[in-house]
Amino acid sequence: MEEYRQTLITRHKIYLLALSLIVVFFSINRFLDYGIVIPNPHTADFVHGLFAGTAFGIEILLVIGIFKNVRALKDEKRLEELYIAENDERTAYIKNKIGGDFATYMTIFQIVVAIGLAFVDIRFTFVLYAVTMVECIIRIIMKAWYMKNI
Repeated sequence: MEEYRQTLITRHKIYLLALSLIVVFFSINRFLDYGIVIPNPHTADFVHGLFAGTAFGIEILLVIGIFKNVRALKDEKRLEELYIAENDERTAYIKNKIGGDFATYMTIFQIVVAIGLAFVDIRFTFVLYAVTMVECIIRIIMKAWYMKNI
């Protein structure tokens, strides 16, 4: 269990680093003028809001992860429950059935590319966000179905 505790401490540090980077991103995003790169002011405002919303969503997920880790590190019973939940064979099987870690990394990659393509053409960003949203909805439906039937 000590090895898992160290894993959680490392994960906690990574979450805090990512949260700090998002705070820096929020600060930069607040003062960045997208009108220089994107000539249409409405599109520039939309991209500003899109970036802020995406960063805020990621920040919420990181905060939830931090709270979960801190609670588990303080209480031995919760630590054991989290360990069992993360190493459950049924959950791992279902995760692999719906795409596993590759699908998660691909989703993150799509969001990063969508943000980068906003400076090329906003239509590419719309398409990649829509594809990512549909992919996530399908994965949620598949997970619910597998959790019920397996």
